Amino acid sequence: MHVIRLRRPWRKLGPDGIELRVDVPEHPYESLSPSSAPLGQATLYERSFNSPSGIDADTKVLLRIESWEGRLTTVTVNDQIIATNVERPGIDIDVLPVLRPNNRLIITLESANESEPRLSGGVSLLISAEPS
Repeated sequence: MHVIRLRRPWRKLGPDGIELRVDVPEHPYESLSPSSAPLGQATLYERSFNSPSGIDADTKVLLRIESWEGRLTTVTVNDQIIATNVERPGIDIDVLPVLRPNNRLIITLESANESEPRLSGGVSLLISAEPS
């Protein structure tokens, strides 16, 4: 299995319109103040990435989101929703059907308490060959 970590650069857009460049996983000190994230308000993380090379019919490509704070409401790749209302951290999502040569990933989190939502764990692509 080959792992591509999507560490940086991420664009983070808070509910108040403030845009930041952050690394993922995002450390708590990089987050905005709690007053910037009213309960239930959305924070978006956006990142572009190129399609992995060498993908064929026997290849499996998963997007792994290790952990987050708040509620993960949507994950989109190239404007196609691939996951909604994810309850538990540590998810793997098949992204092969929506991959293009150049891709745009958006992860939307909502605040579930008084702290700002954030991607507290890594985000990566897992590439493996399926046995024939």
